Amino acid sequence: MSQTAPLISRPLFISLGLFVLLAGLLYRDISAHAALLLILGGALGLALYQASFGFTAAWRNLITERRGRGLRAQMLMLAVAVCLIFPILDAGSAFGNDVNGFNRPLGFSVFFGAALFGIGMQIAGGCGSGNLFQVGGGQLRAVPSIIGFMAGGFWATADYEWWTTLPQLAPVSSLQSLGLMTALAINLAAFALIALGTIWLEKRRHGTLQADNAGQGLPE
Repeated sequence: MSQTAPLISRPLFISLGLFVLLAGLLYRDISAHAALLLILGGALGLALYQASFGFTAAWRNLITERRGRGLRAQMLMLAVAVCLIFPILDAGSAFGNDVNGFNRPLGFSVFFGAALFGIGMQIAGGCGSGNLFQVGGGQLRAVPSIIGFMAGGFWATADYEWWTTLPQLAPVSSLQSLGLMTALAINLAAFALIALGTIWLEKRRHGTLQADNAGQGLPE
């Protein structure tokens, strides 16, 4: 019998046990809703991990290699998301619960945060999703970047009131300004144009599109 099976299964069983324990604690001490949210988040994380789905690598591959398969997958994901979410936001409720969009202004805090995120992403060798992927896969080298995310989030929360006093533009909601169908059409059209642009760039460089069964690297 192979000696590697216990080494592979033991971390899996420990992680599953801790996950079940945490879900049980949430159910007992907070609510069934909180426990279900944890289970949903865990299921989504498992699905994205198994799919090796990442965000930054898709844009990088388009820029450096002119391969747009990952970016087209993102556009499809966003298209499905707006088709599901926009009608709920327009209705204002779902399953008896109030639902509201969280519109934030574009200002100095966004530019500063984006620049800080970009610097950290270059140092860490990946974005948030990629580093979470690596940590979930047992790669400890991504732990410092996760700690950096936590520190940045704490800083932003601690000084939230000060950040809101900096220059910023008024928030804009296409759903509120244009209505459901127009906002939905504009978003879907934008996603389609980006997807078509990746097809044009990829065929121009390589002649054909990358096969679906081609190997994928780790998400970043």
